[in-house]
Amino acid sequence: MEIIYINYNSMSKHYVATRKIATVDEKTKNNIHQKPLKSTSGRRCLTKCFPNKEKYLHPIIMRIMYENADNTCAIDPIINNYDEMKYCDICRLEDNNKYIIPNELNSLLLDYYFNPNDFLDRIYKLYTFDQVIKWTLENEHLPFGTIKRVHNCAWKAFGDKLDNISDSLLDYYYDVAKTKWIYDYIDVIKNKYSFDFIIKDNSNLPIKQIHDILIDKFLSQNFFRQTIQKYLDVYQDEWSDVKSHYGNLKNFIFKELLREINYFNEK
Repeated sequence: MEIIYINYNSMSKHYVATRKIATVDEKTKNNIHQKPLKSTSGRRCLTKCFPNKEKYLHPIIMRIMYENADNTCAIDPIINNYDEMKYCDICRLEDNNKYIIPNELNSLLLDYYFNPNDFLDRIYKLYTFDQVIKWTLENEHLPFGTIKRVHNCAWKAFGDKLDNISDSLLDYYYDVAKTKWIYDYIDVIKNKYSFDFIIKDNSNLPIKQIHDILIDKFLSQNFFRQTIQKYLDVYQDEWSDVKSHYGNLKNFIFKELLREINYFNEK
């Protein structure tokens, strides 16, 4: 039985547009709306202008922003006159109705202009993958989106330069694979394979038991290390073309795990 992936395409909607000749006032208004929203100091806003004391998410660093005194919008991170990182700037609430509200999706770490090395350096002071792992363990309270983006940057910046896989990198991702990723694999594996060497019918086998079988029989630390090294070798020449190494590595390990199970069954 083959694994089949089905892509669900969203249904397109059809709209009927009516043409209207704009008056002079409307044209003036439209020209105003073509201008992007900026802070009072002229910096490009990455979000709308939020009132003071209202929390909002910075679309690049994925942190909650909050200002007691001033209305603010998120901006590209800059270093202020005190050598501190500045992530938001003062803005006018009424400008939300005068200028284009930014599309926050367009602000999310776009590869076209985003340099992952600069991002890790200037914002987090991280210069090696081992430092990223240490930072992650110290900041597990942060939103998963923040941690994932930092790791994607780390893979982009350091992954293709890893001559040897450090123990800290291996231990961290092996733990992620055992405690998180594997549960996304189990349903497919359970439906595709029967663990006859353990039980005749595994249709009612508890997820925890399947998890333990996979870890004990297939997903060993040695297998995991070899798979990580294989991933580095396979994608070496197209490293910068991979949009998300975090997700790509997860899928790669899944395919190698299936290959290992198939090899075991053929013995």
